[in-house]
Amino acid sequence: MSGNTDVTRELRRKVRLGFGENRRASMQRRLCGAVVVALLAETLMARTVAAQCEAVYVNPVDGANLELELDAQGHGAPFTFEWIDSGCRETNRVTLFKDEFPILFSVCSAPIPVSGGPALVTWDLGFNPHPTPEAYCWRVTDAPDNACFTVTTVGGPTPTPTPNPEPGGFPPLFPPTPREATDTRYVVTSGPGINTACHYNTDGPIDIQIPIDRYVGPVDSFGTLQDVGLLVGNGILSPDIELTIEAWDVDTGGGNSSVAPEINKVTFNGVPAANATGAGASTLNGSNGTWSETKFKIPIGVARFRERGTNGQPPPDNPLQTNLLRIEVDTGNSFKMWCTSIAAVTLSFKAMSPVILVHGNGSEPAFWTRQGFEAGLEDLGVALDNTVELPEASISTNSLALAFMLEDRAREFGVDHLHLVAHSKGGLDSRDFLAMYSGAFDFEVVSLVTLSTPHRGSGLADFAVSYQRFGAVTGATSEAMMLATFASLVGSSALSVTEGRRDLTVGEVGRFNERNISKLPTDTIIQVIGADSNTDDDPLGQLSFSGDNLNAFLLESPGLQVYFVLRGPPGIENMFSILYRFLLNRRVSVAIDRTLSQPAEFVPTTTSNEGGGPNDVMVTIFSAEGPPNSGFELQPNYLGGDGRNHADIGDGRVASDAAAPRDVFRLLIETDTRNGGLK
Repeated sequence: MSGNTDVTRELRRKVRLGFGENRRASMQRRLCGAVVVALLAETLMARTVAAQCEAVYVNPVDGANLELELDAQGHGAPFTFEWIDSGCRETNRVTLFKDEFPILFSVCSAPIPVSGGPALVTWDLGFNPHPTPEAYCWRVTDAPDNACFTVTTVGGPTPTPTPNPEPGGFPPLFPPTPREATDTRYVVTSGPGINTACHYNTDGPIDIQIPIDRYVGPVDSFGTLQDVGLLVGNGILSPDIELTIEAWDVDTGGGNSSVAPEINKVTFNGVPAANATGAGASTLNGSNGTWSETKFKIPIGVARFRERGTNGQPPPDNPLQTNLLRIEVDTGNSFKMWCTSIAAVTLSFKAMSPVILVHGNGSEPAFWTRQGFEAGLEDLGVALDNTVELPEASISTNSLALAFMLEDRAREFGVDHLHLVAHSKGGLDSRDFLAMYSGAFDFEVVSLVTLSTPHRGSGLADFAVSYQRFGAVTGATSEAMMLATFASLVGSSALSVTEGRRDLTVGEVGRFNERNISKLPTDTIIQVIGADSNTDDDPLGQLSFSGDNLNAFLLESPGLQVYFVLRGPPGIENMFSILYRFLLNRRVSVAIDRTLSQPAEFVPTTTSNEGGGPNDVMVTIFSAEGPPNSGFELQPNYLGGDGRNHADIGDGRVASDAAAPRDVFRLLIETDTRNGGLK
């Protein structure tokens, strides 16, 4: 130990000159001849200080051993060197003091026998003390009054005084404009944890709550998606969420041999967030005195979503279904050093927009259920609504009612984008909504898919309106009488003329197109599909009850069910074959004089706007495809062996069929990728 005489002399001088106040404070704390040990970090070498029962300062660095040299100066009685430890409830204890407060310590001492000469005893400190000035209170019992002590630390890294923390306070205003929130992008720019003063590790973690106020699919009580594998597998939902954090003054390049760089660990609902930039897993990136953006990828299954709202109300606010972003600041240092502040947090993901089903004239929402279309989409995980119910009214009446229904549905789902799938006249009602009201609401329609919608009117509607208005057909043939029978069976009343039926006639739809097409929003994609019910391509247009699935019609008309009971399959086949040939071979117009009370005459003609051709026994493909230059996207029609009639055009295989050339589900995915939540 003699090699350290110069160091000892210098340390004694510093004890006398520089630590007078510290010595007086520590002397007040020690018990019975206590010796206080605290930080002096000027040298890499081991250091020794001998003093006659006075304060001695030494640094207990990481991994160091503590050597105590004792000289009883001729006294042979053993005595005890004790650490006052709050973890040991007996006599031999060690207390570590910092800023006047005792800190728990866990090593107990033992008696040290000394018999008339120097003795050297070494303890392993057994802990990694904080590299800041600490004061240790040592107590000696049963020691002679003139005992001398030498305290030395050996080994361990060079102690470094704790640097001052970087300045705190409020950062400058976040310069970029936060990205706009949508139904697939959720932005938090206010609330707890946002725009605070610079946050140190001594302030605890930064906790930011991020609600995703949207229904994507069924969730449990904690907002976890129950069918996440189904949704991701079918392309309805992205596999990951992108988390973007705008943070101030992240000193990832700071630090030195004794100060770690700024490490801010990020977790999302308790799961470490993977840094998408590859600059370090689960930590923020940045530099001193600047705003920095860090992106993370989080599995979509970790996120928490909301349940669907009801009665036109948004998804209910549920704290258990709110996402928690936690940022643990400066985890590499156990002392106050680096700080940061968060200006904005953004969650982004991709999700297909919900689908709203719109039934046809005189029908109901249950049409989609009976025919299997609803289940065809739901089985894939599509978020849809089948509650829109419209009266047998005019296009303009229904479009206004539809506007408010769609507003409610968008609010319930928590979205600003929707898809519409419409059958028959529901397509015309939907088109009128798009032209007249879509710009007045806070949601947009990504696409409208129409199934057998008479975009050019229906000659059969002309005949039905003519028959039901005047109650008879003059010059009637057997064909005309069969048409009249069908008109009475499918109508709500044999002698009533509803506005819904009238708006399906060739003339009314023609006038509708003149005022509608030019007003349709250009960002809504309209896709049209027609069908041919002659599945076996019979050259005479003779349909069969089983082969052409005419029983699908029976589900939609109580009148036809009665007719079937009375006439059996041959009667149904005969009726629908007449309907099919009527629309196949002729272009029709019906003389309707609404000022006369006498019956109009049914007059076949070739001058009508409604073209003949393959049809689903109510609407021709010619009409389902819409007028030229309409901007509608024509999709493969259901023809031949895969043909459909006006009822089963709404079946489950039309909704989703991987073997089909084009099912509705694939249309929805495609248009959503172009213009919706999957974009």
